[in-house]
Amino acid sequence: MRRELQRRDPDQRPPAFEPDLFRARFALLRREDHLTDAHRKHLETLFEAYPRLRTAWDALQELYRLYEADDLDGANQALARFADLYDTGQIPEYHDVVDTIISWGEEILAYHNSGRASNGPIEEINNLLQVLRRVAHGSGGRHRPSREGGGCGGGRDAVLASGPLADEAVVHLCR
Repeated sequence: MRRELQRRDPDQRPPAFEPDLFRARFALLRREDHLTDAHRKHLETLFEAYPRLRTAWDALQELYRLYEADDLDGANQALARFADLYDTGQIPEYHDVVDTIISWGEEILAYHNSGRASNGPIEEINNLLQVLRRVAHGSGGRHRPSREGGGCGGGRDAVLASGPLADEAVVHLCR
């Protein structure tokens, strides 16, 4: 939403975007209770100029409240308020979000029935295992040579040792 609003017409020369909207990109993602007075004032100025942005921000706050709710009834109320904001037709960009909520509604609301259980710690472990697997299989990044490449991936002065035994290692200086 912000990106669409911040772009100016091509005939308007520098900058090609609305600087105030660009500067507010992180404040627009914050929860309402985490805003400083300066952020709140800046956002209010933007909301006066861009009413659709206010609707989108209010809808985002309702999604935050969905998880902040103390019980299932509170979560359902937040979800209903989000649906009301979406029904205004002012934020068609949220179509994918609405589809996701419809698809995963039971699972999202189960958060409140399960004692606020989350799969976040499991996802963290899975991500770490994937990184470990990539490193173990020689998947090279910018600073690591890959097995398939056979050359230096680490820069001008990187040194590689190859060979089955350390005594038979052949050292290549990549230049």
